[in-house]
Amino acid sequence: MFDLDVAQSHAAFSLADVLHTMHGAFKVKRGSVNFDLAAGACSGESKVEIDGTFTIHGAPHPLTATAVVNISGDRMRVKVHFAVPHVAWGMKNPSTLFLKVGDTVDIDLDASGRVFWKK
Repeated sequence: MFDLDVAQSHAAFSLADVLHTMHGAFKVKRGSVNFDLAAGACSGESKVEIDGTFTIHGAPHPLTATAVVNISGDRMRVKVHFAVPHVAWGMKNPSTLFLKVGDTVDIDLDASGRVFWKK
């Protein structure tokens, strides 16, 4: 099991418009990953495909993304990039007469935490 350390984890976003790109950040509140490993251990860096649910404004959305995972001892760091199609997911497009933004928000997640190996 991977237990997220919220103090060591963060997420950043960017939203492009016609003149510039807006950047921001938000806190990661919680997270965990359960592993089913017969060997009980692994280490090093790997690229993995993850499937999960991204919940925003109380609405869950299925999400698949590629993550870079680095495991060293009992620590794990996960970096993942994905795009949120905010308009398709029912959120308001913040465009105005003079500010035209894209239909997706790019998210970069950098999560760290402790790994518990269950046998």
